[in-house]
Amino acid sequence: MVRRGLTATAMAAVLAIAGPAALALADPDAVIKHPGQSYIGLGVMNDTGRNQTSKEAVGQGGVAEFRTRIHNVAPGDDPDEFDVTACQGNNKFGVKYFEFDGTNVTQTVKSGGFFVPDVDQDNSKNALVVVVKAKSRAMHGDKYRCRIEFESDLEVDVVRGTTRVV
Repeated sequence: MVRRGLTATAMAAVLAIAGPAALALADPDAVIKHPGQSYIGLGVMNDTGRNQTSKEAVGQGGVAEFRTRIHNVAPGDDPDEFDVTACQGNNKFGVKYFEFDGTNVTQTVKSGGFFVPDVDQDNSKNALVVVVKAKSRAMHGDKYRCRIEFESDLEVDVVRGTTRVV
């Protein structure tokens, strides 16, 4: 089961009872790249993917690959985990997900049950390899923006992989 962040009411209750230190939980800082590119998005944290979008052009029937990493920028000593929500694909673009060792985790990701465990504070960990295939219906100029969201108890960071058919 995927855990979600605290509601505003719950956050206010935690602050009232325990103070601001209680909210020093995991903060995700996700990055993304395609082969031949350096990771982008380090130090950029938002829920839109702005300034942390990798773009790849493919031919009809071609495949774009994006690699993601998650960095835990929260203070503290204990490792944290990050829930991952990601794009589903459509009638023009198919999407599959793999761990870096090649394990296919597509169904787990698409069902909302994937998470990255045990990310130590001020450290990063490989997350997902995202493979986007431009199906035969995808025509020249078609684009697919795949949103990958990393969520801790309180914070969200989003990266995007954009595939364009050329």
